[in-house]
Amino acid sequence: MVLVNFLRIYAKIFREERAGELFAPHRVILIGYKYGDDHINEILFKTLENPNNIFYFFLYNPDEQGEFIDQLKRLSDSMPNINILTGKVLADYKTFVKYILPATPEKTDQEKAIELLQKVLVGHAGK
Repeated sequence: MVLVNFLRIYAKIFREERAGELFAPHRVILIGYKYGDDHINEILFKTLENPNNIFYFFLYNPDEQGEFIDQLKRLSDSMPNINILTGKVLADYKTFVKYILPATPEKTDQEKAIELLQKVLVGHAGK
């Protein structure tokens, strides 16, 4: 249900974007989806047009892959933003979170100082 809601929102954003403008970058993680719904697959193909989006397609059972995954594999040769994780080890969510998903770096001291200064200035401006 969450995937469907996300795709509806993303499809609406995609339709409303002006030609030639790029979306903000997103990390799109698809897990537990069998890639058999042509409507959802079409939306996914459209979102692939933004090279800033990074996709992680999980395919736990490679024997169930279908035409959609075959097309993705062909595209992935020229599109480094497509990641297809197949098999019981790589497509396992726990493995993905522990070893593959990039960690968010901690803020530097300079970034922390700037945030603190901004909070002080905003608080001071309100007085």
